Parts: sequence; C-alpha cells; structure tokens
Amino acid sequence: PLRVYNFLMAGAFLVLVFQPGIPAAILARFCETELRFCLRNPINQLLNNYYDRSQRIVARAMTLGAINPFATLVTSLIIGGLTFFGYEKIIFLLCIVTVALYIFFNKKVFRFLKD
Repeated sequence: PLRVYNFLMAGAFLVLVFQPGIPAAILARFCETELRFCLRNPINQLLNNYYDRSQRIVARAMTLGAINPFATLVTSLIIGGLTFFGYEKIIFLLCIVTVALYIFFNKKVFRFLKD
C-alpha cells in the first residue's frame, strides 16, 4: 500500500504539471490531504509523547496552534518570494526535489518498520 501511495503522489504531481484541470485538481487535493495527514500525525505524536501526560494537552495545542501555522507561513513566504523575484522555475524544481525526498524517506521508514 505504501508503494502504491508513492506512485499515486508522483503521478498526481506529474498530472498537475502536464495536464492541469479539474480532474487533476481533484486528484491533487486528495493526495495533498492524505500527505498532510500522513506527515503531520507522526510528527505531532513524536512531539506530544515527549511530554508527561499532564502536559500533553499544552503540547498538542502548541503543535497545532503554533508550529504547523508557522511552517505554513515560512513555506508561503519562500514561494511568494521566489515568485516575486521571477524564479518560478525554481519552485517547480523544489517540488520535484520534495517529492523525491518524500519517496526516499518513505522507503527508509518502511524498511525500518518492516525490520
């Protein structure tokens, strides 16, 4: 299932690049939602499990209320800055690198969990 998801993600990005439209947007939205769910939850759990049970509510609020919005803000500033200065092609390359890193680390995690 994990390998299928990797190919689905890569396929969705390729469809968006070469065949933009409503079906591609629906596929990308599905993949983006699933990607956010898969990436955010393990990170949140690692951060939350670091604290005692009595402090987890505060840690969860900090994670959801501060860390995720801050990361979104930084990413949007980077993309906005690159667009403003005319480096749209770099955004595409960053997306390709991000997808490649995601697939690479997904395989590493999958192998680690398999052992």
